[in-house]
Amino acid sequence: MCIRDSSTAEAKGTDAGTYDMGLNAKQFTNTNTNFTSVTFVISTDGKLEIKPRNVTLTSASDEKVYDGTPLTKPDVTVTGDGFVTGEATNIKATGTITDVGTVTNTIAFAKGEKFKDSNYALTKTEGTLEVTKREVTLTSASDSKVYDGTALTNGTVNVGGKGFAKDEGATYDVTGTITNVGTTENAFTYTLKDNTKAENYEITEEPVSYTHLRAHETLRHL
Repeated sequence: MCIRDSSTAEAKGTDAGTYDMGLNAKQFTNTNTNFTSVTFVISTDGKLEIKPRNVTLTSASDEKVYDGTPLTKPDVTVTGDGFVTGEATNIKATGTITDVGTVTNTIAFAKGEKFKDSNYALTKTEGTLEVTKREVTLTSASDSKVYDGTALTNGTVNVGGKGFAKDEGATYDVTGTITNVGTTENAFTYTLKDNTKAENYEITEEPVSYTHLRAHETLRHL
């Protein structure tokens, strides 16, 4: 027997999926003269299978203390079978965060003209980006003098810890004052500048004391 010259049976495909060969009995003819009555039966048709490509995209995680600038981590690791050349470009993580908080480091890529979702088994493992509060300590100045009948004041506030981020900060109203002999707290209040958000900082206030000494009294350490 042989397949007829005008008949074809071929399994062919490009995209992921299963492709039948498409055989049928009419495509065959009996060429054996020893048999005059032959019936052809196709018991199993041929098949081809193209499996999707397994691709895993992983973005990194990162964290930092608030500094007024965006935190980004654009690198993406591609593992598994990878993309077919030209079908996916500009693969990057787009997550960005400036103020205190946490965001997902989302992965994005550009799909080429021939890209089809069905040709890929795609897994994304996306990291996180976190910005934590910046610690700042505000300490009013200490001062002392021998009693002279005038008020002792000092309007200085020292900024410690990590300090404020560039171009951010506060204004201060220092109210501590003492005229007679004794000690008082150099109290103060502060107002953050318009571009400075309280939620980005952990601010600790530490007012210190003034001492007014009697004439000729030795300065003592507080």
